[in-house]
Amino acid sequence: MFPPIKIVIHQPYGGFSLTDAIVEKLREMGSHLAQELTPECRFEGLGWLHGREGEPGYEKTFRAHPDLVKVVEELTEEVKKAPSWEERLKQERELLNGLVVATLDISIEIEECEGSEIVRLRGTYG
Repeated sequence: MFPPIKIVIHQPYGGFSLTDAIVEKLREMGSHLAQELTPECRFEGLGWLHGREGEPGYEKTFRAHPDLVKVVEELTEEVKKAPSWEERLKQERELLNGLVVATLDISIEIEECEGSEIVRLRGTYG
């Protein structure tokens, strides 16, 4: 069993994008992720889309980056401290816009048949 992997996903309909608050926190912490978020990556009404989003494999690496995970976790805790349900919904929309940290538990099985091995990945999401 591997250590759990944390990844940022978008739960509701509408698509993955970063909020101004997330980008600001990434910049404050000096994350190299923020350097790649240029003004051309911000779309009115959509939020921030990463400049390398179409690059094969990059989006998955980006979503699991420890800086992004940390920022989303911190903002999630901030939203939880809201004094009312209405304020919590408002802050969630402004700060996270549907982004949450999901934990993936992955195990690897290696099956052997007459010296030839096959690797199988199994995972659970929670």
